[in-house]
Order: sequence, then C-alpha cells, then structure tokens
Amino acid sequence: MSVAVVVWYGIGSNVGKVITGDADAGWGGSLSVDTVNFVEGTASLGEKVSAATVQVETVNTTDVIGEPFDFSAAGGNDGDHLFAWMNIFAAWDTLAAGGFGIGMVDDLATDSIGRWYVGPQAGYLGGWASYVINPAADFDEVVAGTAVWTLAGNPAQLSGVDGFAARWKTTVTITGNTDNAFIDAYSVGQGYNITLGDAGSAECTFADFVTFEDTVTTGRFGGLREVSGILFVKSKLSIGIASGAGNTEFIDSGFTVVWEQQTLSDGASSAVAAGFYELLFQEGSGTTTVDLSQGTLKAVAPHTVVLSFAGVTSATLNAVNVDRGDTITLDTAVTWDDSVFTGCDQITVAGASFARNKVSGYEGTADTSAVIWNVATDPVTLLADCEYTMGTALTHAIEFGTTSPLTMTIDGNVFTGYGADASTSAALHFKRTTGTVTVSVTDGSIPTFKTDGATVNISASVTTTFTGMRDNTEVRIYATGTTTELAGIENATAGTTDNRSFAWSLDAATVVDYVIHNVTYEYIRVEGYTVTATPTSIPIQQRFDRNYSNP
Repeated sequence: MSVAVVVWYGIGSNVGKVITGDADAGWGGSLSVDTVNFVEGTASLGEKVSAATVQVETVNTTDVIGEPFDFSAAGGNDGDHLFAWMNIFAAWDTLAAGGFGIGMVDDLATDSIGRWYVGPQAGYLGGWASYVINPAADFDEVVAGTAVWTLAGNPAQLSGVDGFAARWKTTVTITGNTDNAFIDAYSVGQGYNITLGDAGSAECTFADFVTFEDTVTTGRFGGLREVSGILFVKSKLSIGIASGAGNTEFIDSGFTVVWEQQTLSDGASSAVAAGFYELLFQEGSGTTTVDLSQGTLKAVAPHTVVLSFAGVTSATLNAVNVDRGDTITLDTAVTWDDSVFTGCDQITVAGASFARNKVSGYEGTADTSAVIWNVATDPVTLLADCEYTMGTALTHAIEFGTTSPLTMTIDGNVFTGYGADASTSAALHFKRTTGTVTVSVTDGSIPTFKTDGATVNISASVTTTFTGMRDNTEVRIYATGTTTELAGIENATAGTTDNRSFAWSLDAATVVDYVIHNVTYEYIRVEGYTVTATPTSIPIQQRFDRNYSNP
C-alpha cells in the first residue's frame, strides 16, 4: 500500500516557510511572542494597533529562512508567490485603505521596503486568514531606500529580497497593553504537490491536501483551507511526479474545489499572476491515473483556473463541472463526459472523449472557438451529443484544425445562438485553406460554418423514431410522390410487446411519404412529411381493423 505524500513546492530552491512566527528576534517594532493565539508552529507575533497604522519589517536575517530571494524576471524565484497569515482582534480598515498588508525588504541595512494591501478580502468576517500576492504586482506603498524602490518597479527591483514586512490598520481605539494584531508563518512558493497512493483505501484525494495543510507543525503554508467540506484554494494543486519514477493514483468523487478571490487594493484586479491558479496532472517516468466523478472545479472572478490533464497515463472524469476554467488541455488518454463547462477559456480536446457535455459562456476573441479539435480522428463518438451556447463574444463552438480529418461525422450536437455561415460567430470553423471537407451531421441541430478556404460539404441526417407500434408492424418510407423506398423494416422488433419502435435517418428537410402496415390493424399512410432539423419521436396509434378476416 502506497500512502499519499503531499509537499509544498515552488520555483526556487529556497521555497517553503521563510518566517515561522515562533520568535521575534528578526523583527523591528515592538512585536511580542503569543503562544496562545497562533495557526502555525508554537506561537505568533503580536502588536497593539489602536486606531492607527502599524508597520513592521524584519531588520536582520535571524528569522528569515532561505534569503536572499530573487523575484525578478528569470530570477531564481520568478513565478513564486508570497503567502502570509494575519489576524486583527479589532475593527479593521478596508482593503483599499490597507487594513492588512504584507511586503518585502531589500538589503536590510538600506531599508528599501515595499508593501501591498492584501486584506481584508471580500467576505472576511474576522479571525486568522492567509493572503497571497504576486511579487510582480505594483506596491501600494514604498520606502525607496538606497535601492530606490518605486511603486511600479516590480518585479525587476526584487532581485535581492532579504526580508519581509507587515502592516495593520484599525479604526477603533484599544485600551490597555493587549496585543490585537498578529502575524504568523510567511511562505514562498507556488502550491502543493501530491504523489503515490494506490487504488483502494490509500488512493490520493483532495482531502489529503487539507490533512497536510492543517498540520500545525509541518503545514500551514496558507495556500488552501477547508470549510464545510469545500476546498478553498489560493495556490496551485499539482498531482503526480514531474520527473523520475513513481506511480500516482488520484481517485475522488463528490468534491467541490474553489479557487477563491484574492484581489489587489482596487478590489477588482487579481492579486495572483495570470495562469497561477492551476490544477495540474503530470507524470515522470512512472504513471499517473485519475478518476474523478460528481464534482465541481470553480474559480471566483476575476480569476480563472488552468486545468491540464495532457500527458497522464489515463484520466476519467464524469459529471465534473467547471466554472471559469482557463485553458483546458486534454489528449487521447482523457475521457471527460457528462459535464458542464461555464465561462471557460478554450478547451483543447486533442482526441479525448468529450461527449454529452454542455459548453456555454466562452468569451474569447472574435473568430476563436470554445473547443478545438485538431487531430486526424473522426470525432463522431468523441464529440457526440454536446450542447454549445454562444456567449456575448462573436465566437465559434468548435474549431477543426488543419490536421482534422477530411471526412467526419458530427453526431447529436446542438448549437444555440451562433451566427450565419461565413461569419466570425458561425457554429463551426474549418481552418483548412485547401481541399474538400465532407461532414455528415446526424441528429442534433444543423450547424452554420466558416471556412478558411477549403470546400466544406455538410449533409445533415436527422433521426425520426416511430414509437408505440404493435407487434408484427411493417414500416416503409418513400420519397414523396414516388415508390422509391428510402428506409423501412419488414417487422419492427425493437422495444417491448405491442410497444415497438423503428428509427430511421434522412437529411433534414427531406419530404417523404410513410406507410405503417399491420394485417390486424388499419393501414396508415401519411404523405408529404418533412424531416425536421432535430431528432423527432412520433407516436403511432394503430386502430384494430374490424374488417380483417384471417380464414
């Protein structure tokens, strides 16, 4: 049995908890150690803040682990974020006013200090909360120092970070000498990685991340929390080994994972880098297998979450809904069916099974597509029975790339709200510039299309089903006004006793005559029936033939 292993990870070699909050030797100001009110380790650091702003920072490296840090572009920590735990037992000021702030210090002797206003975030009701900031974001306040830091100089000026800073701002007067503002662990990195686990009682689950983070001594990095069974995340979640040997099995159901809102002081802009929120599945030279069902993956505006399953050994997702997904990358090892995708960026399917899904609210650039199919495989079953609804942007439902097949079938798809043929909002977009693409549309709605130059021929075959027929019933469908048979059956046997059915398919708008014949029931003939644009079921009511005699 392989038990799941969770670790904190990042870009730099010096990622992890950089301040534990268990001692105040490295800090300026009048911080004191509090062994009662803390979230990590054995203590936090407290300060009295009474109707004022109090700012503190590290003044030497005693309590800073792993310094110096280089957050500049291409630096050792480029891409890493800063996480910190903070608390106020008083009426805190607003996010815009910097009720909670965290920051960085350059070259402790010269006192270059920058701070970001990180809280309170929307919905904060008090108590300990962790905050995250992208070091590339502009500071809200700065002490230039000899390094001449500026508000807009990030991340280039953050090449020699030696320490960290905090601030609190309250709006009420506090009497006595009791500390009411606290900081605890600071961490640098990107998120959590889980590996190992096997099918059975020890497979990896989302709950393993919570167990790791909630461990007071070895967790509390500040990248996630669990509330009433919902996992709220403000970091990356990585599943599987990036390189080297080792097998990982991740199996879960009935989960809800929400990448929660973290904004800058304007209350609208993301406090994390674009693409930072991510659920990543990977494998080295071993295997990674995934089985997820009956779950939800969601990001809260202004954020989106990147979902990458390409490259795993196998991934099966059923009824796993996504709200505000960023780029979603799948391949032939992935089956993702019976799910709802709302407000997501482009979904690159690349040969995966993507059937019976609902896709709506794609708001990409005009003339782009919600789903991309650019493999030489007929999507007949792989993209079957999906529903696409256009958002407000003039976009397509499906893009067929230059590698997609010249002959294909699109089965059971419904397209709602898309524009006319040749428009930037036609339902389908064919990227081939030459040749002929032949598309057979079965059931569903007949899509409009745009082509980049290739000739596209679409024939739409729609299924009509006769139901409720008696045993031993013969069915014939003829081209209208002729005896040319287009479909039929000698004896409809599908269904149950005296409740038989027969399904037949012809191009939409085809006009036919049909005959329902059974020797013990009256002859039925309908002329001039027009095949509808969507699948139709027609109940057949057969009346007993009183004149029938079987000598």
